[in-house]
Parts: sequence; C-alpha cells; structure tokens
Amino acid sequence: MLNNKSLNLKNIDAFRGLSDKAFKKLESESKILEYNLGQVMAVKNKISNTCLFLIEGECRLLADLDNKIFTLGKLKPGGFIGLNSLLCSSGIENVISSTQTQALAIPDSVILDLYKYEPSFKDWCNKSIFVPEIYKLIERIYNESAKNDINIVNTLA
Repeated sequence: MLNNKSLNLKNIDAFRGLSDKAFKKLESESKILEYNLGQVMAVKNKISNTCLFLIEGECRLLADLDNKIFTLGKLKPGGFIGLNSLLCSSGIENVISSTQTQALAIPDSVILDLYKYEPSFKDWCNKSIFVPEIYKLIERIYNESAKNDINIVNTLA
C-alpha cells in the first residue's frame, strides 16, 4: 500500500486516464521501495514480477557489447523499469541505481490488468518507445549484418 503523500498517480501520463477501480487496485497493491547506490534494479534476460516507476533518484540503463558494459542511458523520476521487458516478454533491461533511489513497485499482474482492461494505459504503452527496445533492435541488426565493423555505441549516440 502506498504511503508517499507527495506521489499523485493521477498526474502521471501512463496512469492519467485510468478508471477509479484501476486506481484503487494500483494504489492498494503497489508499494514504495528504496534502493542504495549501485543496487541492481533489473537484470537482463529476466522478467521481474514487478515493474518499477522511478519516484526519486537516478539509475543507469546498462548494455553490453563484445563483453564490454556501458551506460546506454540514465533513467530519472518518471521512468519505468521492467515495463518494457514485461510488454516484450523478454528480459531486455539491465538497470542499477546510480544514486539513492525510490521507486513504486507495481506487481506484474496489476500492469497486465491495466494493459488488458484500461484503454488509456494500453494506448500510452503502445505509443511509447523505450530505449532498451531500440537497443535490442539495433543489436539484432548489428548481429545479423554482413558489415560487422559498425560501432554500435556510436550508432546510438
């Protein structure tokens, strides 16, 4: 159950058009979690049973290429962690906290119900493009390309 008075879910684009019933379920089944600097928040190749909505702090979205790990991007308050992996049915996110971080942990069952029964949430998800999704596509093109001398990191910049 939520206990952060400053968090108003109705002001968040993804949740803006939800029904009252959906809001109640979201608020009653979600909880706020704290993460320390360097703590793992999502692991590539694993779909978590919760999606995290970043409330405070900053995280690093990591990627690897040729056994080298690099920062693909930074997530700030308002960003989701795990939502893209759940919607793609593939663990494509690797995230660590880069500061003291606070996130709303939303059970995957709630997210799936929102996607299935709340048109505004489904529409928001379908119109949103997430960085891990873009990277996965570029990585696939890179791996299947006959010309493998392309620097994939520079391609993203």
